[in-house]
Amino acid sequence: ILIGDIYLLEAAGNYTHIFYLNKKCMIHKTLKQMETSLSDIFFIRTNRQQIVNINFIHHVETHYHGGLTITLHENKKIYVSHRNAVAIKRLMSI
Repeated sequence: ILIGDIYLLEAAGNYTHIFYLNKKCMIHKTLKQMETSLSDIFFIRTNRQQIVNINFIHHVETHYHGGLTITLHENKKIYVSHRNAVAIKRLMSI
């Protein structure tokens, strides 16, 4: 798997689901372990369960309470917590 092909990482206990191209696999590493090995330039934590590759963000929708919903590859919608929305808004110049 090429890092640039990964668009989403999702927590599953002590495992992480990796979504890339049109495929999905699971590895025996926590999301926190994966987060430390990924580049901060391309990957950002959206909530406690998910990390996304910013190159695959197609649309950002803001909510009145400060949170966001982002749309990724294959129209997958990800909720961004209020806490993490600030960093994404800054990154995306929103």
